[in-house]
Amino acid sequence: MAYVIIQSAAGQIAEWIKAGRGIKIWKSINLSNPGKEVMTPARSINGAEIPKPSRDMGNEPIATYESLSDFTVQTDVEVKRFHVAVRQSSNCLTLKVTDGGTRRMRAAVKKVGKGGYYTFDYGDYNNAVIMRPEGEPIPLEQYLNRTNTNTN
Repeated sequence: MAYVIIQSAAGQIAEWIKAGRGIKIWKSINLSNPGKEVMTPARSINGAEIPKPSRDMGNEPIATYESLSDFTVQTDVEVKRFHVAVRQSSNCLTLKVTDGGTRRMRAAVKKVGKGGYYTFDYGDYNNAVIMRPEGEPIPLEQYLNRTNTNTN
């Protein structure tokens, strides 16, 4: 079964695959981010194996891919965008969405239904952007041909 990626990752994935570097998928072992997955090239430009990207990831990748045909692309559409209030984290080094903002985002995602999610537009307005999948995932090669983002 093909690994589903988001449209913004398609160009980078194609570049790594076409350069013969492959792709590793790493899964978070951090209990605060249990479903998080990260993609890295499998090998450096010189051919050396790439280590895990952070201490939050498992010691071994959950999958390694070598072909464009191993990926499909899920295109998404924006459903809603709204401002969310932020506050400083307890260590004062980062900003966090307030509890009220989090409730609004979760309610909006729930309303969208299956596959809905949120992301952030970190511009001047601290907007939460509610997204949903549009149609079925398509093969990566087909997506690249359709969008003319094909790399050399």
